[in-house]
Amino acid sequence: MFKTFSYISLLACSLLFSCNQQEEAPDPVQGDNNPYQWNQEIRPAKTITGEELTIGKRICNNFEKKRAYMARQTQGLVMDYRVSVLGCGQNQPQVDRSRGSLRISRGGSLSMVSLDRNTPVFDDVLSDQHSNLEAFCEPIMANRVVSDTVTKGSIRYQISFFRESGRDWLQLAEFQAPQGRFYPYIIERASVVTEADSPREEQRGFVSLRAINRPCTNGATQYTMQEWL
Repeated sequence: MFKTFSYISLLACSLLFSCNQQEEAPDPVQGDNNPYQWNQEIRPAKTITGEELTIGKRICNNFEKKRAYMARQTQGLVMDYRVSVLGCGQNQPQVDRSRGSLRISRGGSLSMVSLDRNTPVFDDVLSDQHSNLEAFCEPIMANRVVSDTVTKGSIRYQISFFRESGRDWLQLAEFQAPQGRFYPYIIERASVVTEADSPREEQRGFVSLRAINRPCTNGATQYTMQEWL
């Protein structure tokens, strides 16, 4: 079974990325398109338009294509990752290798099962049906007017789409209001392969880099970043 997993992993790497030519990862926290600070309130909501809407459509449509691609696979797709974790009070992240098996349910939802107990990977998989993204992707793909801000219960989500370092990106910030004002407590950044980056359809919709950032008590940032190798 291990040899089968290794073969699938190698095949996925050769199909989807160049295993020997890794670009330097963009800043997982700030980049050039992060307007948020942990101590600043949420921005006013706006309608997603123009180039941002074009990128959002590319990402959401290719998320859907990824689900269709996975539905044609006869078993889980094993993927290799570099996982970087920076904790509060640390100057340098701890970096390890890990593996996960990407799977699809009969209902079309995607999940990731970690194959390395010591260095787990994110178990949720970004797609057009992801619980935090569906409220944005569904109206975008239906060509309806869509706001960059959605409220679900006590949490507000604010999304942005942009192109940075030659890649299509989404950034999703989550806000809570413990004292009546909404402040970010999670900022997530993800680079998604689209037709703007690859001519091969089987590559599209996969996330090449994903970082989940949270605040420390001193205002610094802790994060977990996952890069597909």
